[in-house]
Amino acid sequence: MLEKDDIIRDYKLEKFLGRGQFGEVWMAEKQSKFGSRKFRHALKFLSNLGDEINLKAAEAEIDTWIEASGHPNVMSVFDMFVHKEHIIIVSEYAEGGSLKNWLDANGKKAPSNEKAVEMISGVLRGIEHLHSRNIVHRDLKPDNILLQGDFPRIADFGISRIILENSALTKAIGSPYYMSPESFLGSKSPQTDIWAAGVILYEMLTGTQPFGGETVFALKEAIDRSEPKPLPENIPPQLQKVIYKALEKDRSKRYQTAQEMNEALKNVWVSVESEARRKREWEIEQKRLEAEAERARLQKQLEEAEKSALEERRKREEAEQRRSEESQRRQRDSENKTEENSPVTSPIKTIEADWAEQIRQKEFEEKRRKDREAKENERPSMMWKVAVGFGGLFFAIALITILFVVWSKYNSAATNTNTAENVGTAKTPTSNSNSETSIIKLPEAPKGMAYVPGGKFTMGRDDGKSEAEKPAHRVSVEPFFMDIYETTNEQYAEFVKATNHKPPTEWKNGAYPNGQAKFPVVGVDWNDASDYAKWANKRLPSEEEWEFAARGANNFIYPWGNDWKQGNANVGGQTFAEVGKFKGASPFGIYDMVGNAGEWTASDFKAYPNGKLDDVYAGEINLKTVRGGSVNTLKDYATATYRIGLQASGAETYNRTGFRCVRNVEK
Repeated sequence: MLEKDDIIRDYKLEKFLGRGQFGEVWMAEKQSKFGSRKFRHALKFLSNLGDEINLKAAEAEIDTWIEASGHPNVMSVFDMFVHKEHIIIVSEYAEGGSLKNWLDANGKKAPSNEKAVEMISGVLRGIEHLHSRNIVHRDLKPDNILLQGDFPRIADFGISRIILENSALTKAIGSPYYMSPESFLGSKSPQTDIWAAGVILYEMLTGTQPFGGETVFALKEAIDRSEPKPLPENIPPQLQKVIYKALEKDRSKRYQTAQEMNEALKNVWVSVESEARRKREWEIEQKRLEAEAERARLQKQLEEAEKSALEERRKREEAEQRRSEESQRRQRDSENKTEENSPVTSPIKTIEADWAEQIRQKEFEEKRRKDREAKENERPSMMWKVAVGFGGLFFAIALITILFVVWSKYNSAATNTNTAENVGTAKTPTSNSNSETSIIKLPEAPKGMAYVPGGKFTMGRDDGKSEAEKPAHRVSVEPFFMDIYETTNEQYAEFVKATNHKPPTEWKNGAYPNGQAKFPVVGVDWNDASDYAKWANKRLPSEEEWEFAARGANNFIYPWGNDWKQGNANVGGQTFAEVGKFKGASPFGIYDMVGNAGEWTASDFKAYPNGKLDDVYAGEINLKTVRGGSVNTLKDYATATYRIGLQASGAETYNRTGFRCVRNVEK
């Protein structure tokens, strides 16, 4: 009985791998004769077969198999020798286990149709190599296909070829589920292996075999007389035809070579992939059209709402104007009525009345004083005379004071009257004083760049063509320099030459088309644009910087203003133009910020605060923001606020996408 650590010649048994119909398989290590390095091999022990083994046939088969070794899809056999009661076959060791183990780990079938086709294609290449050496495997099954990673390699050259012709085992060789009708009769041909390949492909796609039976006899009857169980609908019809042809009862109707079957699979898969790609493109186009229709519907609703709001505001303003005019009319009427009912009194008469009243008051007080003095029987004393003298003096002073007050009031009233007449006619003197002007020197922009001063502005707009433009919100940016023109083909060519970077996908043989040196470079993904910016000692602009440079602090809709001007941008066509040819510059003198080539930014594509993205972007990942539209963008979308998301890398095409760079302003 074999056990771990047994030594057989130069091999030490390390791990039991499995048991088959004719023996056991072990992983063993062989000590190198030239150092301490050890090599792993697979040792297959054929035991208890007694006289039924044809040793001469076994030696011949081993020689044939060793000669057939060396193909990447065939496991190499190194040696065969007899040890005690065992015939031992030494071959390569595959750490990935068998195809059967792989299927069991994936739920009895391949993870995808594509993976199943890829796996059986490798098996067919191995079969083709064996058939070219006149070797028919005859026992091809998932257990005999070993994996190096996900790479299939055919193993176990087939015990049937070393069993004596008169042995009782001869008719039983092979795994019934994978045997062709003629195999049960002992016949063999290349189509025998093609049948087995068809069964294995069927199993990888469905998780079961095409024929079944509760006993070997029932299984043989099904293989001889029944049609394969129908394949599920999720398997493309073209692929089903390949499998059914490999499982034809009449071997003359099967594929005649493994290469023929492999070519059929290749053509099928190209067709399937092309159809799937067309379906994906159609679905994407449908989503785009639906999104466009939804945007158009929302735009119409928005326009109707705006029209209704404007009409309502106009009515409110007219009503407010009427109320204001009515209020002013009533106020004027009230003022006119007050003036008509008010008596006009001369300032002189008013002053005279006040003066007379004061004199009467003084005379009354003087009379009362004299009455008190008359009641006194005493002769006036010196004190009384003094009092009388002071009283007269006081009266005189009072009289003078009253006269002065009256004169002052009269003079003041006259002055005020003159002043009131002159209101609105006075001139304000103009100051001729000189003032000093402080001059601030702006930073000098590098060659080919413009200075953008930065500041606060309103980013986005609520009436844009897509949900991604909403809502409008305030942001601020620091000053920076920006390229006046989009990066051109000749500029990018210098970068490619200096860094050995891969050229754009739109170039042929690594060079841009003749006459397009000044055209914007396109066919670059986000990583390509970032690499160029780093090489040029610059960077890609943030989305905020790009929009501020395009529309300025006045929040223009287009770089040149709020009204579309034909000829200011290269849009609505198919042909790129030299940078700067269209003169619709931004407030900072930067050209082609809408149209020509779409421009990468450094920003991830995501919704604005409290906003959302259009449904077409649902489930998309690794998106970066592209601004400015492109040559084929319609003018309604060629605005300074329109934004789309594009995969940073791995998209099917970037044939309308370029970029321009920015640089920080040193403080």
